[in-house]
Amino acid sequence: MRISDTFSNSKIGQRMALLLAIAAIIPALLMTLLSNQKFNQLVTNYEHKLLVEKSRNYALSAFSNLVFARNRLEHLIQTSDNYQDIEDIFINFTQQNILMFQSVTTVANDGAIINGESDKHIPIEALQSLVKLKANKSTLMVWPSSKKNTPPEINLILQHVSNTKRSTLFIAKINPHYLWGKKQDYPSNMSLCAYQLNKHLKTKLFCSTEPNERANNQEPSELNSGAWELFLAGEFQSKPWLFETNRLYPMLSSDLKTVINSKAYIGITLLSLLIVGLLSLIQIRKTMVPLGHLVDGTKRIASGDFSPINISGKSEFSELAGAFNNMSSRIKQQLTTLQSFSSIDREIASKIDVELIISLVMQRMQVLKPDSLFCIACLEEESTSEMQFNCTIAGYESLPTMRLPIPTIEVNAIQSYGKGRIKRSHLDSDFEHERLMAELGTHYLWTFPIFWQGELCAFLSIGGKEKFDANDAHWKEFRELANRVATVISARTREQKLLLEAQYDNLTGLPNRILLQDRLQMAIDHADQTETPLWVVFLDLDRFKYVNDSLGHVAGDNLLKEIGNRLRSETREVDTVARFGGDEFVIVLSGDAGEDIQISVLNRIMVSIGEPIHINGQELVNTCSIGVSVYPNDGKNAESLIKNADIAMYRAKELGKNNYQ
Repeated sequence: MRISDTFSNSKIGQRMALLLAIAAIIPALLMTLLSNQKFNQLVTNYEHKLLVEKSRNYALSAFSNLVFARNRLEHLIQTSDNYQDIEDIFINFTQQNILMFQSVTTVANDGAIINGESDKHIPIEALQSLVKLKANKSTLMVWPSSKKNTPPEINLILQHVSNTKRSTLFIAKINPHYLWGKKQDYPSNMSLCAYQLNKHLKTKLFCSTEPNERANNQEPSELNSGAWELFLAGEFQSKPWLFETNRLYPMLSSDLKTVINSKAYIGITLLSLLIVGLLSLIQIRKTMVPLGHLVDGTKRIASGDFSPINISGKSEFSELAGAFNNMSSRIKQQLTTLQSFSSIDREIASKIDVELIISLVMQRMQVLKPDSLFCIACLEEESTSEMQFNCTIAGYESLPTMRLPIPTIEVNAIQSYGKGRIKRSHLDSDFEHERLMAELGTHYLWTFPIFWQGELCAFLSIGGKEKFDANDAHWKEFRELANRVATVISARTREQKLLLEAQYDNLTGLPNRILLQDRLQMAIDHADQTETPLWVVFLDLDRFKYVNDSLGHVAGDNLLKEIGNRLRSETREVDTVARFGGDEFVIVLSGDAGEDIQISVLNRIMVSIGEPIHINGQELVNTCSIGVSVYPNDGKNAESLIKNADIAMYRAKELGKNNYQ
């Protein structure tokens, strides 16, 4: 492949070729190392989690066996009061052929054997702890076995007080085969060991394989283990047991190392790097020649030269060159304007401050026409006869912001100016803004209306002593600047509208759930400070679905509006009436009113709702079901108070409706 002189002399091309070569080699090596490391880590973690889960399953199985054995022992002991003698209990144990226990011994509190293994030895320290057992409480104790080279004994001990008030300890030695199962049932490739933990000491209770068997299978360094601790203090008042599972074969990651270190893997990696290098050089050649022209054109634009560049062919670079030329022809005329707009837009994006944006807009206008006067009048409020505007005049530092009444006829005239209109300003003009500009010494006036959603929200007036040119290029930028004012005004209006919609119900005008939460929390805080009760009333209209089905949803909406008005009229200003949803309302009765007063409010509400309502020529008589919860007895927070009031409301419906609970 031949590399052109343009590419070979290009520092960018040389640098790109070197970087692509490095970018191909280094990631391949890093990915190889990383994949090896990550795979080892994933396999190790996976193996460990499997072994921990195995240990957990064995532990829970042993725990289940212990609980079942204890329940069986308790059942047999409960029948002890029906026997004439403790000897009968022991005989009953042996007759039952209980395979879960190797032996059952009854012991008095002083350590004397009553029945069972007469040669059984109970350590003194064990006896001291056993006598502390409460009636019908169980524990586990691990005692050394009397036989050599055998695991310790695991004893289930239960104290029972009979009908004759005699306290007896029952010591049941658990059969290891019942507790752990048979060793041949455990997987041959795994080893399970159970230990009792006592501070830093571990007492081995059971192992599925002996240490010599594990050593013959694999080296200790290759063992992968997982442990799980079984908590026994809650059920058996005993130290925890630790279950460890060891896997007796190598990790899978060793196979991966063999694959990565193989000659085939290395050969494929080198071949991939070679292909990447060849394709990179071909693409660099096709890219760098037109890219060099684009770089030269960009440098010329940076130096103020906007002459076009020429790239032949029908590739994407030729299309890019055409777009580049179109862009460079407009950059000069737009650069200054965009800089001024960007500063204003940053302020709009950071905060909604109409006064600040107006000040920035007029500062930019003052730069464009330093000998002119500027007025931006913003709509403040609407009435039947006139509109109030705030008017700020640029160029007069001592001139305060004024509020001028603008008649409706003048507003309608300004709305018809479209993209702006040039007029003479007279002191005897019929329009207030023209008389103001004339008083400030201007002879000519350019007025531009500013709209938002088709409605006039502000207007811009520029005054000067010389006649304005209708084709002045600055008018376009003035319009863009004025539209920034409309943007910030609309943003403020939307913000206020969203705040209102977020907190109030659109149909009834009552607070919604969001505002109800805030009001209820404030009422709870006040109740805590004044130590007075707070009532939360949950009200649901009875048979409201019948109104919607028979008269339509419009009639249902009108009914809800009327109900909302009646609830407001029957409560105080300090109380909160909110629409919770559908035909459900929540009323927060706060303050220091007593229970009798609050109940009278409930009665007034029910009477008010029961008065007839005329909708669409129909007379409707409504009833309601009310549930009440009282803070702090029925709930400590807003959610629980509303929930409990709702439950009480459903109780009122179950009792026949038209009542409160």
